[in-house]
Amino acid sequence: MSRYSVPMPDDIRAISRTGQHPALAVTCPHCGAHDRAPCTTRSGRRRITDAPVHPARITAWVIATAVCPACQVAPGTPCRVGGRAIPEPHPQRVQEAEVTA
Repeated sequence: MSRYSVPMPDDIRAISRTGQHPALAVTCPHCGAHDRAPCTTRSGRRRITDAPVHPARITAWVIATAVCPACQVAPGTPCRVGGRAIPEPHPQRVQEAEVTA
């Protein structure tokens, strides 16, 4: 390791290990890309940015694959607060999905 190198962030390390982001396992609710297909822009081109998948696809992947340690809901069920579903998963659930990916 050279003196100028920096440790790779864990989210990038997960992508580089498999070559693909684990959220590609689900259909993107934002652009409609099918599972295993890349996210696209409004014009239908492949999304090439810092994040290869839309944030909504990551949220869908987290909900589909991980049990939430905060509210104890099963995979496929949105997180809940006070018995009501919330649009974003708890941070603990996101961490749980990233660890198991």
